[in-house]
Amino acid sequence: DLGSIQGIIPAVASTACAGDAVGEATTSEGGIATADDFTAEVTHSCGELKLTRASGATWSLEAQHDADDPPRIEQTEGGGMTAGVEISQSADYGVVFLGARSQSRWDLQVPAEAALRISTTLNAASATIDPGSGPITRVSGTWNASDATVDLADTTAEAAARVDLTLNASDGRLSLPAGDIFAGITLNASSLEVCVPQSAALEVDYTSVLGSDDLDASGLSEVSSGQWATPADVDADGRIVLSVTNTVSSLSLERPEACS
Repeated sequence: DLGSIQGIIPAVASTACAGDAVGEATTSEGGIATADDFTAEVTHSCGELKLTRASGATWSLEAQHDADDPPRIEQTEGGGMTAGVEISQSADYGVVFLGARSQSRWDLQVPAEAALRISTTLNAASATIDPGSGPITRVSGTWNASDATVDLADTTAEAAARVDLTLNASDGRLSLPAGDIFAGITLNASSLEVCVPQSAALEVDYTSVLGSDDLDASGLSEVSSGQWATPADVDADGRIVLSVTNTVSSLSLERPEACS
């Protein structure tokens, strides 16, 4: 229940990464990747994740970590090239033992032109996910006692791109491009800032239980209870639909000319 989320997750975070020390061991891996579709699934606890685009059709991971906690990397092949990677930690990051680990820092680069499917699970971690100007198909994340930024402002949405985020006792920032995007967002004892460019038509399907928001100051009109939208007669570049469930959390919506 919500009481458990508010009590247990912050306690885990405080013991999981008690200091700023980063493991002294290093791991480097990478290779040629498909230029079409690429999937990155990352589970990271106690540390920092950075995900960006490479300059060509390659993928790579540079990691710092404890000697007994190298990243576990599984590759999916397609046409003799890497079509996806699944990256997790070797150590058992269960609730029982969290406390004496050094932090891990992972720098993951994904292929420049591939349409991306990105999935992240963060536990007491921080992340910056910036896929640059390439195409995206789906971005999803479950963040527990974490802090993350997802910057999709310069991406291009493949068909109707999908974004799914669940925040538990976490802080997040999400920047979207103009285009056709559906985003499903669940907030539990968390805060999220969402940036949507003014040129996009925006609809928000909103449910709140003791949550706070600034939807009434965002230029949207409440067309019915829990349904917010830009005026129907406004010329728009794409259509963005946000479905948000807010439980004892804070939602902030920005509408600049362009998100950056």
